[in-house]
Amino acid sequence: MFKRLLLVGMLAVMLVSPGFAAVPSCDGQSCVVDCSNGECKAKETQKCDYSTIGSYGGNTADVWLRAVWEPHKYSCGAGYYLKVTPDSAACAECLPDYYCPSFSNVPFNEDESDYNLNSCPEGYTKSDAGAATKSDCYKMVAVSCAEKNPYTYGNGSAVYKNEQIWCKQYYGSNSGCQLNKPDDCEIERLACASGFIQEEINGELRCMTSNVVCAAGKYLKKGERDCSVCPENSFCAGSGDEGFLVSATEDQGITGVCSGKLKSPYGSTSEDDCGYVLHFGDGAGDKLYLHATKRTSPSLAVQIDGQVWYADMTELNDSDDAKVLYKDYSNKKLHAVVNGQEYTVHTSILE
Repeated sequence: MFKRLLLVGMLAVMLVSPGFAAVPSCDGQSCVVDCSNGECKAKETQKCDYSTIGSYGGNTADVWLRAVWEPHKYSCGAGYYLKVTPDSAACAECLPDYYCPSFSNVPFNEDESDYNLNSCPEGYTKSDAGAATKSDCYKMVAVSCAEKNPYTYGNGSAVYKNEQIWCKQYYGSNSGCQLNKPDDCEIERLACASGFIQEEINGELRCMTSNVVCAAGKYLKKGERDCSVCPENSFCAGSGDEGFLVSATEDQGITGVCSGKLKSPYGSTSEDDCGYVLHFGDGAGDKLYLHATKRTSPSLAVQIDGQVWYADMTELNDSDDAKVLYKDYSNKKLHAVVNGQEYTVHTSILE
């Protein structure tokens, strides 16, 4: 219909003009009419013969002209087809489940149907809007997430966000099935074997051994797998060979805290490390911890409220450096001479 309307319109224009049917009508001699001012007048008088219109017709006979038609040609880019309606034709985005390669200078379709809509090949009948080639066609395939995103670190199994998903397998592709979303087969958690717990390592979940062995004077912080030095004013007996169970919510291995006014240095191993503190100067680390049990001979003894408290002493040899009051906190050294031998008085903590 669109083509027929176009042909009839063009034919009407060409047949009226050669016959000079406009007002005023030509008298057989006037072949040009000027209607620019709203009133048609003969602009000039010429004879309608071969010299003016290229055809014979005599002075009064009609001159018949025959139109020579050439169909309009269209071009559309990749991913588009020619959409035809009764009144127009234009490029439009390729429809889903088809593919539309580019084309150029294609004559108007005589049967007035859409052009360049190509069905996807058998077995791969799906495509998204705007597909341009066969390789944009795909089929939907059911895939087990345990196969698509396997857990390979052992000591347990994965529990997935989806046990099975549908994914796209493209025509002619060897890359396998492509997920619609990257997290479609995400691992939500792990079901770890006995003696193992779930941990995130470099962004991946793994089943790790649940027990961590810590020596005396150390404990295991929540959510960590490395032992830390026992904090001040507490004591940590250690885990023994069985180790501590890793916990995401609780610290493991702090045996107790010092009671009352008693204090202990970091790295303490038992309640016997709790005692009083002697301060030297204004420095926060210039302090010496005393304890209730005599551990070295000789020891510095201090009586407080009728009870004797002790500080450790180490013999100072020519090759030794004197120990500071409190390792890592003070650089001061306390020296004592007993029976002609020089000693260093210090706090004994975990080295």
